[in-house]
Amino acid sequence: MEASITSFRERLRAPWIVGTDPAASLAAFDQAVETLSAKGGPVVIGLRDDPSFLWHTLAALALRRPCILATGSWPADMLRELRLPVDTVLGDIPWLSYQERQKKVSLPSGALLIATGGSGGRLRFARHDWKTLLVAVEGYRQFWQAECIDVVNVLPLHHVGGLVPAMRSFVTGGQVVLTVWKEVEAGTFPVLPSPNTHISLVPTQLTRLLASEAACEWLRGFGVVLIGGAMASAVLLEEAMTAGVRLNLAYGMTEALGTVAIQRTVFPPTKEAHRGASPWADVLPHWHVQVVKREVQLAGEALFKGYLPGETRTDDWHATGDIGSMTSDGRLVVFGRKDRIIITGGEKVNPILVEEALRSTGLCRDVAVFGVEDAEWGQRVVAVLEGEPIDATRLSASLRSKLPAFTIPKAYRFVEKLPRNSVGKLDVEVLQSLAGKA
Repeated sequence: MEASITSFRERLRAPWIVGTDPAASLAAFDQAVETLSAKGGPVVIGLRDDPSFLWHTLAALALRRPCILATGSWPADMLRELRLPVDTVLGDIPWLSYQERQKKVSLPSGALLIATGGSGGRLRFARHDWKTLLVAVEGYRQFWQAECIDVVNVLPLHHVGGLVPAMRSFVTGGQVVLTVWKEVEAGTFPVLPSPNTHISLVPTQLTRLLASEAACEWLRGFGVVLIGGAMASAVLLEEAMTAGVRLNLAYGMTEALGTVAIQRTVFPPTKEAHRGASPWADVLPHWHVQVVKREVQLAGEALFKGYLPGETRTDDWHATGDIGSMTSDGRLVVFGRKDRIIITGGEKVNPILVEEALRSTGLCRDVAVFGVEDAEWGQRVVAVLEGEPIDATRLSASLRSKLPAFTIPKAYRFVEKLPRNSVGKLDVEVLQSLAGKA
């Protein structure tokens, strides 16, 4: 499918968004094209209405207008270093007042800018286009050997986790249900377009859904339930298995337009299968993956072109910042972020393993572990726990049979809820600050 008004209009004559008549879809797209044709230059789309967001994104792609996907919920200080080439703004985006003081930069025709890095408190945009989107969709379709992809979407469309699933259904001729996460969380479960419907969730969403038998029954009806966006704990996956919910762990990123590798086998097949180990995943057919000095690197035609702000990507390979390994049969194992490794007293500590051990004690609802500067140790291991305060001695004692002594946290801080962003990822900057106070 080419990115043109003609090809998009032809696609919209068939059903796409569940609950929206094709004639209404076509009219809405035509109106979006008319709106953008009357104005020139790059467009920022921050519309709150999901269908409108999609119509205008498609219109920008068809017109080859540089398009920045945004939301009014980002605080202004997150964009302090950006130089946004804004000419047309769709939606209520108060933080764009920042751009008035910035020097504009040029964007190539057809650029599609998607935000990444917000979990650290600083935002930048990965630059894609219609070609990278098509490659990503086709690779995903081939992986599942599916003619079309039906989707229920509960993630925000300005984020790669919401946009790409919707585009999978658009390009392959499938249907998409656009629903609001808060409504699903409250118990309103939309009817699935087909038994092979796909849904993408982050671990936080899965945790909340598993607390409801009605939600578990709904999840059991999906053909594919992808869990990504953050590392899912073994405790959570075991809960899903007990509830009879079939999961596929997914590894991906905005720079790759979503999914890079998926655990094809329904997870977990047995309680013992991956306890204490990071799960392997099959690499999607459009990706080349290598591990250099323990860091995962990607190459492929769906890879982003560069960042805004920042330089255009020139290397074929992109270093992801994730630590991993490859199995002998070419499968990928991801252990966590390279920049989160803690070095304390000369020993390396993977915080994910410490977090897993703390969750397994049952003494907290959730946890995040960080390294905090320390004059004696270089860094000391500190855990921020979600839940009621517990005696630190009791916590440390519960870990002695699970972890080496040097990995056990030297301090604990308790919060009512771990801070997260709009798609459920931990707000690392806030958490690091909390850990530093422990």
